[in-house]
Amino acid sequence: MSVRQKQVFFDAYSNNLEEVKDDVLKLNQLSSGSKGYVVEVPENNLLAALGVREGKTIKVENIQPLGGPMVIEINSRSLAIGREVAEQIKVGSLENA
Repeated sequence: MSVRQKQVFFDAYSNNLEEVKDDVLKLNQLSSGSKGYVVEVPENNLLAALGVREGKTIKVENIQPLGGPMVIEINSRSLAIGREVAEQIKVGSLENA
């Protein structure tokens, strides 16, 4: 691979990273009915045990009022997650999912 080919590849890769970065939100920023995939999860044994892991598809079923928890669906299970925890989970959007 020539130096020029490597530069073209690197530029395309960098542009793709910027697009992905723009497409990532915190879980608490999604609205009811939104779907996405988990990009990053804080180190939390309970979340791992419940199946909240990178790459999993996630759906926001309901957002409780007055600062209550978010109800999400992951692995065909409904889970209630506090908003502080939801703020630490990064999610990529699934368009037309």
